[in-house]
Amino acid sequence: MDQLSGTHIRKKDIDKLESIQKKRARFITKDYKSRDEGCMTKMLQEHQLPSLQSRRQHQRLIFFFKVVEGKIPALPPDDLIKFHRPKRQIRATTFNNFIIKNIRDQQVRNNKRAVIVPNSKTDQFKNSIFVRTAVEWNHLEDSVVCVTTTEEFKTAFLSKRD
Repeated sequence: MDQLSGTHIRKKDIDKLESIQKKRARFITKDYKSRDEGCMTKMLQEHQLPSLQSRRQHQRLIFFFKVVEGKIPALPPDDLIKFHRPKRQIRATTFNNFIIKNIRDQQVRNNKRAVIVPNSKTDQFKNSIFVRTAVEWNHLEDSVVCVTTTEEFKTAFLSKRD
């Protein structure tokens, strides 16, 4: 009997949730007949409905910002987060026409408030919320992470993402 790896199950679940969002877009637009290529993308963009994956990422980063700023009393930042000493910034190599899984992805530090990403030997820990969000946090620019309020962070993050 074949066992599916976690990524196959996760991909299937993500696709199922995305299809629900597409149904929601059809309901909002009352367009149940269009089957043209790209019509769903157009509907989602027209009504400014971000993908569920980007909404989850946004919420994780807002939560991480609150932890870093000490705005969640139950999670003191000194216990959870260790900041990098100021050094040179390390940026990931990007290509316009090629998708690459960068090996140095976890060492990227695009901002002054970069955190140390815990070493992860297992896929479960590497894909945990804290490790994934720490890596994403380190990819953000200074203008996003050096704000003082949660509202400013939301605004700065959304403006850089677009």
